[in-house]
Amino acid sequence: MAGFFNLPSAKSTLKKDMNLAKKSKQAKTSNTITIKGGGSLMDKIQSIVTLVNSKFANKKDTFLLLRNEEEFISYMDKCIENGVISIDTETTGLDPIENHIVGMCIYTPGMKAAYVPVAHISYITQALIDSQLSKEFIRDQLQRLVDANVKTIWFNAPFDVRFIKHSIGIQLPIYWDASIGARILNSNEPRGARGLKPLHKRYCKHNEGEAFSFDKLFEGIPFDLIPVTTAYLYAANDAIITYELYEFQKYYLDPECEGYTKYNMEGPSYVFFNIEMASMPVFIEMEENGVEIDVEYAKTISAKYHEMSDKTKKRCNDVLKQYAEEIDAYRRATPGCKLTDPVNLDSPVQLAILLYDVFKIPVVDKRNPRGTGADILEQIDHPIVAAILDNRFFNKQLSTYVDKIPELIHADGRVHCKFNQYGADTGRVSSDSPNLQNIPSNPRKLTTGEMVDAGHDIRQFFSAPKGKVLLSCDYSGQEVRVTAHVSHDQKMIQAYVDNKDVYVEIASLSYGVPYEECLEHRPDGTTNPEGKARRGSAKKIVLGILYGRQVASIAQQLGVSTKEAQAIYDKVLDSFPELAQFIQDAQEQARKYGYVSTIWGRRRQLPDMQLPLYEFTYTDGVPMDFDPLADDDVEISTEVPLKLCEQWTNDLLNCKYYKNKLALLDKIRAQGISIKDNTMKVTDAERQCVNSIVQGSSADLTKLAMIELYNNSELRELGFKMLIPVHDEIIAECPVENSARCAELMSECMKHAGKDLCVPLKCDVEAFYHWYGESLDPVTLQPLGN
Repeated sequence: MAGFFNLPSAKSTLKKDMNLAKKSKQAKTSNTITIKGGGSLMDKIQSIVTLVNSKFANKKDTFLLLRNEEEFISYMDKCIENGVISIDTETTGLDPIENHIVGMCIYTPGMKAAYVPVAHISYITQALIDSQLSKEFIRDQLQRLVDANVKTIWFNAPFDVRFIKHSIGIQLPIYWDASIGARILNSNEPRGARGLKPLHKRYCKHNEGEAFSFDKLFEGIPFDLIPVTTAYLYAANDAIITYELYEFQKYYLDPECEGYTKYNMEGPSYVFFNIEMASMPVFIEMEENGVEIDVEYAKTISAKYHEMSDKTKKRCNDVLKQYAEEIDAYRRATPGCKLTDPVNLDSPVQLAILLYDVFKIPVVDKRNPRGTGADILEQIDHPIVAAILDNRFFNKQLSTYVDKIPELIHADGRVHCKFNQYGADTGRVSSDSPNLQNIPSNPRKLTTGEMVDAGHDIRQFFSAPKGKVLLSCDYSGQEVRVTAHVSHDQKMIQAYVDNKDVYVEIASLSYGVPYEECLEHRPDGTTNPEGKARRGSAKKIVLGILYGRQVASIAQQLGVSTKEAQAIYDKVLDSFPELAQFIQDAQEQARKYGYVSTIWGRRRQLPDMQLPLYEFTYTDGVPMDFDPLADDDVEISTEVPLKLCEQWTNDLLNCKYYKNKLALLDKIRAQGISIKDNTMKVTDAERQCVNSIVQGSSADLTKLAMIELYNNSELRELGFKMLIPVHDEIIAECPVENSARCAELMSECMKHAGKDLCVPLKCDVEAFYHWYGESLDPVTLQPLGN
């Protein structure tokens, strides 16, 4: 499996392709429609035709263009005979609801890859062209595939499946998504190289040849305007390379293939088939369901946040007026000064000049002495910085959510966001349009002292339709319960079995005081500040361990010195030895295999764990005392002796002060040795070991819960619909009259999904008419009063 580590990214050929297009002789016509990037529609299409024909001239006899019913039926017959087909679509855009299919690309072994035109139009007359198959006919033929249980192979299946559903009228099953398969095999797949073409080039072509991608060339030109005889050359290839990528992945993930046993792929295969592929129809359904938006409420919040943004902007301007003389003096004294009038506070350059040159604010970060990022500004005590931070906060909420969400509403009054079911390397879900996972979770204290709960305000945009109610169910303490399971810590497990607050139990054992003395409230109801502080410290320590935070970071969160935080940290691990052992075991697994695994077998590659802390090589390739005139029979080693490497590494690690380390490094280099310091990479990887297991297992658990809910026939009959997964929480909607039973089943399904865990799960359900609005009892739909 070493081939899945640190793979080079494929270099784009876009620049060469665009140059070729520019050099091509473009037909001059009377068509003067202006398009994005300049030029007429006719000119741009002629450029595309020239480029595609030049790149795929040898493919004209390799691909099929299916334009009559008999040919298509014959192709479907072969797909049914083979029991497998790969499918790709070409569309007019990215939204399956507002855009439509232009054509389908298909492939089955023993046949040529084929393109099926569906809705091409003339770029001259804008009329539908002749010799295309009807959607009704295609639907009937695709139904034959469904009836015959033909395996369907895709790349980014939700996109194609939803488009086929909306444009053709049939929802096809999903057997294999090669996009997900790539992430299962290599969780660290470079973000810019996760597309079909670069993946195919890397794994199926061994990085040889070109990964043709003309996305920029097609920008601004709907695919339905591309001539069919050009479109099939460009598009049909996607179906065959999708199949070839599937064949590569199948070797490792299919239990019947050799690589499955050879590389011990039972875990990744289970996750691929039983979690990722099984949950994909759920994500498709949630994208189809969408969420209703309360437009009037959104307008109210928009007006409120715009007003607050304007106030913070005025504060900025008021501060600038106070310093007008200093600013003008700096402009006069600095020829070519970049400070505009008025000052543009959104410009990092101008802000840096203002802070460090005009106001003479001391540097707070030596690594970034003129930094203007939020992490640096938050350390600066100045009225202009306070106003800027508050203004940035409101502007971000407005641009990302408050003003953005209403723009995303479809004709049905709902927002249909895009879910990325393998959004994070740990397997966590992400989303966009809008990003529901990143809505602020905690209230923010402005520099004026005022509290603003943007997360509470924004989440209430999402509402239940008339006659329905939202249900929210989450796993109480999901990641800590997962930690108890994977660490096999008996004290943590027993705390959950006894239905205790695990953070209170950890605090009690760590501080050596009774359980009751770590509760926020005493038995008589009075507040217990010391108990609350102990529990809070224990919680921050445990979460710090899970999220891979260093003790210095935990100290900052606790508001204590690093030494005090270390003492609490040590107490927790001393009191829970199995937890400490789990941390060591996780790192050892990563060192040995280059990855860690979740409860269900998902792998997170951490290749940096296998790096030596320091790498020593001869600067000139040979030792300094190497004599080129010496006897040829004397064998000269080009590698630094292992014993020396081990000795130097040990000495470097034992340097008490940084200046001692620098002196030792200079001493080693003086011996003709080059040194590569990997300690930071290894340390970062060490911090990810535990988090990858815990967060990855939690992501698996949430997806398993979604599968349980999706497959529950009674919930479906009751009108239950899942809408949004947010880490450990699932939001759904159902008819008001069915809320009690739906809530009961929802909790049962989510608990059952975690049946493999050795700790009991707690899944409480609340009802809302607005997400994060007034909490209701799902049985009575009366306010809970909390």
